[in-house]
Amino acid sequence: MKSVAERIGRLVRLAPRERHLLLRAWWHLLFVDMALRLVSVARLLPRAAAATPTTPPLPPARIGWLLEVARRYSPVPSTCLKDALVLVRMLRAEGIDAAVKIGVARGDGGLRAHAWVEHRGAPLFPPADGETYTALSAAAEAPVAR
Repeated sequence: MKSVAERIGRLVRLAPRERHLLLRAWWHLLFVDMALRLVSVARLLPRAAAATPTTPPLPPARIGWLLEVARRYSPVPSTCLKDALVLVRMLRAEGIDAAVKIGVARGDGGLRAHAWVEHRGAPLFPPADGETYTALSAAAEAPVAR
């Protein structure tokens, strides 16, 4: 187990932009956890296009790593849905167009659901269980007002 001093040292060695993203990830994990108790998932899906970056964006893998670090120190339990909603916000803030996908897979234990983030039509991080999930079309797009 790493000492507290080592962990603080790693945090200090991060670039200021990465420290800022790490703090935003931690904050968004708290926000999304609370928001999911109050509103539907559809209300939390991004609707606007990705921001126009003023600097080159960080690689998606690095942003995913920052989210993973934030998850380790979050007081709220993590789920794939919360992670996907936070990651898509972080990526879009960096100017990377990404979308949340929600899908299902049938396995030995029955029907399972999973949420993930796609960039240019490909999942950024494969599911930990190795399953192939079929995206639900209703969750793939923002709801249409009638």
